[in-house]
Amino acid sequence: MNDGQENNNYLGYRFSDSRLKQCNVLLVTELRKTWSFEAECFSYLTSCSDKVQSEHLNTVIDQLILEADQQIKRLMKIGEVLDIDINNATDPLNNESRYMPLSDMTFKQLSNEDFVGQWMIILEFEKMIHYKIANYQCMAGWSKFLRLYGVQELLEDSLDEYVHQDLILDLLSESWDG
Repeated sequence: MNDGQENNNYLGYRFSDSRLKQCNVLLVTELRKTWSFEAECFSYLTSCSDKVQSEHLNTVIDQLILEADQQIKRLMKIGEVLDIDINNATDPLNNESRYMPLSDMTFKQLSNEDFVGQWMIILEFEKMIHYKIANYQCMAGWSKFLRLYGVQELLEDSLDEYVHQDLILDLLSESWDG
């Protein structure tokens, strides 16, 4: 195979061009859904932060808000690298609500009760983080397969940060004294 053929179909030994195109479409769709999910988490957490009395819980929420904000910016950068509109409002999947763990009323009630209620909130945050870890891990793997190494690196940075956040939540739930 000569160089020209290699450049036109660099993964041809694995899939046809139509399959590669489908993989790219899947990655872009998931990037958009993830951006939407991060934006939804940011809004949800921001609305919850003023309802919390616990200093421990406020610290966790503030960290999660900062993390979501950072990931939104990183996903926007990935959109620039791939030359796509990451927050494409015309995408019907982008409007899909994917995370609202507790209603505002339930959240306020649990956060003002004993630490068992607050553990329930930490559990919901852990579920959110685990969902994000799975999402970023898959997209990083797909990016590697598609040889989008810059995108892969950005997604792995997000993944590392969420793994770190998960460890912090684990430690907090194990050592919480009320």
